[in-house]
Amino acid sequence: MKIEINEPMPQISIFPNPCAKTLNIQCDSKNISIIIADITGKTVIESQTKDIDVSVLNNGIYFLSAVINNSTIITKKVIINKSQF
Repeated sequence: MKIEINEPMPQISIFPNPCAKTLNIQCDSKNISIIIADITGKTVIESQTKDIDVSVLNNGIYFLSAVINNSTIITKKVIINKSQF
């Protein structure tokens, strides 16, 4: 007999979005890795922290992938817009 334990899907919040300087990630898990890629799929930032300096990026649309507990991947769209701030 196989017993399955259904754990709730981890959730993340990213703010502010659009962003110009520091992107904040809120997640219940402490084990999180962040990859930010441009629209071509090229990785532009990799981080293990929840506060990411995005000031080095040009204005545009990026995709943030959060790897949580080495198993769950959540992807969100991030907009970098420095002219707004």
